[in-house]
Amino acid sequence: MPTFPNAVYLFVDAEYRRWDTSSTDHHPNDFNVSVFDECVRPVVEAGQARIVAASHLISPSLFIEPAVGHTAGHAMLRLDSGGRRAYFTGDVFHHPAQVSRPELHLPGCDDLATAIATRWALLRRAHEEDALLFPAHFSAPHYGHLEMDGDEFVFVPG
Repeated sequence: MPTFPNAVYLFVDAEYRRWDTSSTDHHPNDFNVSVFDECVRPVVEAGQARIVAASHLISPSLFIEPAVGHTAGHAMLRLDSGGRRAYFTGDVFHHPAQVSRPELHLPGCDDLATAIATRWALLRRAHEEDALLFPAHFSAPHYGHLEMDGDEFVFVPG
């Protein structure tokens, strides 16, 4: 049953197919085995899902953009507001150590080389833009910015 009965849920097409157990693009794994059937399929069956492209404008200030590697359809959100930018990075990063060492592997990436390239590209971009990062898996305060320590990026919370 959908958590928010009046919401429209957006799913990126390639990511949706990757998890859909009935799709030829399905990519089974040993973790999150039933996540699609338990969490996504009920939303689709309730008519609350909208499948969108990996690059999708939600509003003038909120954009879905590709962040592939963790999965082939992985995406993140970019928010532009008040002259500032923020990235809600989803599974691009799983641990703050990956900010300083993007090549660190934590199990679960479908394409590790692409995941690493995505991390590097996002780090350079976010640093250049002085953007906030909201990595889904980091502890409180759940957001921060980047600084440099020599030639390494460092995540500074808050």
